[in-house]
Formats: sequence, C-alpha cells, structure tokens
Amino acid sequence: MELPSTQSLMPVVVRFERLAAQIPPFHLYFDDRLQAQDCLIAGNTLTLSTCWQEIQAVFLPFKVIEKFVNHLMAYKPDAVVFECLCGATLDLIRVTLAMGVAMRVESEQDPLAPTDEHAQRWLSSLKNISTEKRQSGQKNEWNYGVYALGMRDHNLLLRMQQQHVAYFEQSKKILDVGCGTGVMLEALCRAGLHAQGVERDPAAVRFARSLGHQVHHADALDFLEQSSAIYDALYCSHFVEHLPMSAVDRLVGLCAQALLPGGLAVFTFPDPESIRSQLLGFWRDPEHVRFYHPALIAGVAQVHGLSLEYNSQDIPSRCVGHFEMTPPTLVAEAIQKPLTLWQSLLKQLGLKTADDLQALQAQVAHQQKLIEQLWQVNQTWAWEDNVVLIFRKHAA
Repeated sequence: MELPSTQSLMPVVVRFERLAAQIPPFHLYFDDRLQAQDCLIAGNTLTLSTCWQEIQAVFLPFKVIEKFVNHLMAYKPDAVVFECLCGATLDLIRVTLAMGVAMRVESEQDPLAPTDEHAQRWLSSLKNISTEKRQSGQKNEWNYGVYALGMRDHNLLLRMQQQHVAYFEQSKKILDVGCGTGVMLEALCRAGLHAQGVERDPAAVRFARSLGHQVHHADALDFLEQSSAIYDALYCSHFVEHLPMSAVDRLVGLCAQALLPGGLAVFTFPDPESIRSQLLGFWRDPEHVRFYHPALIAGVAQVHGLSLEYNSQDIPSRCVGHFEMTPPTLVAEAIQKPLTLWQSLLKQLGLKTADDLQALQAQVAHQQKLIEQLWQVNQTWAWEDNVVLIFRKHAA
C-alpha cells in the first residue's frame, strides 16, 4: 500500500542494542489520514496516526505490540533505545520494562503534554518501574509474560472488561484477584473506583504498575490466605480455568473469607457452552487447565457461604435447539390429477392454478420451519464467549 503524501518525513527510530550483533531498528512514521487504531506495517517500518505523537491513555494497536514483542524475543537485545518520548513509544517503553529489558530515551526534549489525567498517570508511573538486570548468560526465554503482553489485544480486553465496571459502582474497596496486566484496574480507575490487584507473573505486575495501579506481586491464593473480611468486592476474571478443581474450591473459599459480610464477588470465565470459546480462544492460553460450568462454580460457592445473584446464562432467549440426525425432506408432491381444459389452457399460457399456488405455499411454509429449526441450533454461535456469575456473601 502506497503511503499518503501527508506522512511525516522524519521517522522516530527505535534501536535494539546487543553486543556484537546488528539488530534491525524500527522506524515509526505518523500520518494524519490514519485513524487511531490504524497501522501500516512494511517490514520494520510502521506508520501510525498522528494522534500517537501525543501522550494519551490509549493502548497501541495490537499488531504493533505483537510485532514489537516478537522482535524482542527473536533478537534478545540487551537494551532498547528510543529516539524520543511520545504516545507511540510510551506504550513500547512500558512493554520493554515489563519484559525486564533495559531501555533509555535519547532525546531530552519534553514530550507533548498528556491529553488527560489518565495519560498523565501513565506517564508519571513509568518512572516508578524498575527493571531487574539480567545476570551474565541469562536466557531470554518464552514465558507467560510474553503471552500476556504480546498475544493479547489490550484495547479489546479493556472494552470487554469495561462492561463489568457497573457491578462495582457501590463498592469502596475492590480486589482484582489474578489481575494480570491490570486492564480491569484501569477500567475501574477511569470510573473513579478504588481498586488494587494481586498477580504472580512479574512481567504482568510491572506492566500494571506502569499504568499507575497498586498491584501486589504474590500468588493470589497465598495472598487471600492472609486476608480476612477486608474487601467489600472481589473481581476474579479468567482465573478459575487456570486451576484444577481442588484449587478452585480453595480459591472460592478464600474469596469468601476475604469478603466483608454482604460483600460482592464477581467471577467471569470461558463459557463451556460457547462454541466460539471451545474452538477459537480457550487453548491459546498456555496455562488453561479445563472448562468449568457455571453450575459447578455456583455449587462450590454455595458451600462457602456465597449466594448466587446473577448468572449471565439465565436469559429467556437462550435454549438448545433440537437437531434431527437425519436430513430434512421436502413436502411430498401432491398426486397429479388429470388437468381440466381450463387448467391446460393456463399451463400453456405459463400461468399457475390455485392448486399450484397452494402447493407452493406448503413448500414455503415447510422451508420456513426448517430455517427456524436451523436457527435454533445456529444461535449457539451467538452466545457470549464468557459467563459472568455474581455472588453475595451471607450477612453476619
């Protein structure tokens, strides 16, 4: 694709340094004809919208992050050098630091002013992130942080989890259990809600902290073990499917322990009745163990003193349609009677009789019935990928 003439003439260069190795740099161009989430990629040349010259609280397009992380994993640089600080490089710097790679910004020129308070928070929080220096000979191995940062679209995740923010509008102290890279913490923060998270993966923790969120670096179950009647709301998103059944039972019990009486617990996880989850998404995650049916999680929660208030599966239009094992047949043709003189004349003229019309209407009605039966089966593809369960801890 030929780039428009309004492309910036001088690129922002991102270099990758490694002793005795030549690593291809990235060249970032900006074009005012592109939308915010548009990106043109040709080799290591990336062209973004001019809005990315500003410091904004928006995640870069996923394919930019994906390419950058793949570049880091392929060439294993000792450091990444950014020519300047701008909206585009800010997100790349955050990923670089999260993955434990050293970095520096060459230009001492101040970036454009942040576009809002959340962009200011993102910018200010970067200075609080420290990177662990690699020991001599330390390998840059593939790990869960690579998946969390380079194989998941944070803009998509933010849109998905923003739908859950309304559940916590009355909550004062919220814990995100297994918060990952802090996407839900970001959504809650933008809604003016105070929340903190707990996460065991160091790369995810660094990334979440670089957004300005309070995240405890610890195993979530061990952290909950030390918490008793502290929180009035818990959010547990896409965690249960990482655990065997015994650990799920422990998790739900510890969540109940950590809640104040009357507190809220929101669990969301892949719906085992979703065809799309079964076929398209579930096995992308390297740590997924198994699907859990919401009825099973609800039963475990009841044992631990949590009452189910909402199940996203419980909607009137959700039903499993009957599907015959044998193919459907058309309406049987009516036995042909001898044509009258009038009918013969109509046929010669290419016109239909009342009997012909009646037979056609029967065929149409039969085919409509088959379409409705097929749609009842086909609508299972429209079911949400994830299920949401909301529980309330029994009052004291």
